[in-house]
Amino acid sequence: MRRNGSECRDLPTLRLVSLATQKFMSEVLEEAHNIYKTRREALVTHQKAEGFSKEKRVVLTTEDLTDALNRVGIRTSAAPYYSNNINEPGTS
Repeated sequence: MRRNGSECRDLPTLRLVSLATQKFMSEVLEEAHNIYKTRREALVTHQKAEGFSKEKRVVLTTEDLTDALNRVGIRTSAAPYYSNNINEPGTS
C-alpha cells in the first residue's frame, strides 16, 4: 500500500487488505486457467486430428488474463500505441 501512496499503520487493516487482494488475484488466475483449459481443449482436439502431440506446459497469455479480468468486471483495453491494423486513422 505504501508504494501506491497510502500510509496505513493499522496492522489488522493491512492484513485485511492483503487477504482481499490475495483472494481477488486467486479468483482472476483461476478464471484465466479455466479459460486456458477451455481454449486448449478445442486446440488439442484439432491437433490430435492432425497428428501433433499434446503440449504439457501451461502458459498464461495476455488474452486469457484479459478475458478473465473482463469476466470479474474489470474492463481492459490495449494502449493506443498498440495497433492491429496499420491502416487505422491516427496511426503512422
